[in-house]
Amino acid sequence: MTLNADERELLRRISEAGSPVEPPDYFHSIHPPDFPRSAADDDPRREAWVELQMGLYRAYIRLHELGLVEVVDPATANGATAWWPPRPAAPHSDRPRPAPSSGDCPVLLSGRQPAASGDLLEAVSVRRPGDNGGTRARAGVMVAGDTGAGRREQQQMGFDWDINFPTTAEIAALHGEALRSWVDTGTEAVAEIVGKPAERVRSRLTRTAGVKNLGAADDEDLRECLRVLRTWLSDPASYTPPAPKPKIQRPESIGQLPVPRTLKQAHTETTCGLCADPVKPGDLVGRMRDPKDKQFVPMGWLCAHCLYERREKPRRRDVVLRIFHHLFASSAAGLNAHECAVLRTWLTETEAPAASTAWRNDPLDTTVVRLETSVTEVKGTTWIAVPTAHTIITALLDAPGSSEAETALLRAVAQHLDEWQTNPQGIEARRYGTGVRYRAEVLKTTSRPTVLSERGGPFDLHHTPPPTAEPGDTADSTA
Repeated sequence: MTLNADERELLRRISEAGSPVEPPDYFHSIHPPDFPRSAADDDPRREAWVELQMGLYRAYIRLHELGLVEVVDPATANGATAWWPPRPAAPHSDRPRPAPSSGDCPVLLSGRQPAASGDLLEAVSVRRPGDNGGTRARAGVMVAGDTGAGRREQQQMGFDWDINFPTTAEIAALHGEALRSWVDTGTEAVAEIVGKPAERVRSRLTRTAGVKNLGAADDEDLRECLRVLRTWLSDPASYTPPAPKPKIQRPESIGQLPVPRTLKQAHTETTCGLCADPVKPGDLVGRMRDPKDKQFVPMGWLCAHCLYERREKPRRRDVVLRIFHHLFASSAAGLNAHECAVLRTWLTETEAPAASTAWRNDPLDTTVVRLETSVTEVKGTTWIAVPTAHTIITALLDAPGSSEAETALLRAVAQHLDEWQTNPQGIEARRYGTGVRYRAEVLKTTSRPTVLSERGGPFDLHHTPPPTAEPGDTADSTA
């Protein structure tokens, strides 16, 4: 068994006490503050001290987990220690630590120490004398965790709050004022835990989440704030200044994308707001600037590939997504030479697409030649009209070797292109017209939801505006 320095020192002091003690009483003497009382809340020395104190709480929990200390009722103490959850106070504070009232109960710890920032601090609950072994939750920050079986474990960190913080899945489903309310509640709870003013926590939250102004933040930014707060509540030691923003070398020439509005490391597991790929904690994520054209919808948090490489090193799914969002917003899809190369290979590497019913009814031979020309001449944009794009998507469904994700995306695009043509929901043209608003309403009200309908749109994927006249099958434009 290997103990770190904090665990060894805390265990030594508890074992030498000879009677039940409250381990937090030792924390200030193990790591005394090395800054004056007048030091600012964001003084690096004060912040470092707070992190050391949280480390001692984690050390105490691990000692209990290893069976080296026992939590007992002080009134019937026969064991080594007892603990009351303290209200974190600023160092050198003249405010005495509150004594437990007659209605309070000794704390019984259960569970494990978080192994990583994504893990959760397990339940700190209480047993009241005479409860015959039952447990009741003391007022505390309740952080719900997901299990493989879909059950929710309630986590409590023993502070004077009683909230059932949303899970990652619940955060994704929140909107508007519900998000803002949870941001306020989570901020106050974190402030209580780390012993800092709520405004100081709010300031760090905005910097960590990459949000300039919480008052003007959209739902996607507020969800990221909740993911950050969830991480801090689950692991208070992770309440640290945000990591420096990385400097990324953007591709040049026709594959270059605009500079993102903000970049950061992901705090929890999530998915890319464009390609839907999984994003792990620590992965680079960011958001693009809001589109100037108001017909476009701002994209959510994107993975590094979608931020920088989807036009320089496009995958098949990148090309399909580009076709979908272009046809959502206009009457043609524009691909650069890199994207044309991917699409040409996909259409011609086997004979299956050419043998499909869609290709036979609307031959794509001329389109393949245009794609080859775009690759040879390194064109910035080659336009593909709606009918041809629809044929391409349908023909690719017959291509062997597509991944499960590629096939699912092709089916979703084909479905929505069909629905835009047939209007199965009977959307009123008098109310929504026949353009973007109509297509958005058809997508929103589809009877067969897909990952595309969940994300909405259209998204501005950085393309040259289409020409005024709708391009024909043989027309192309370069930018």
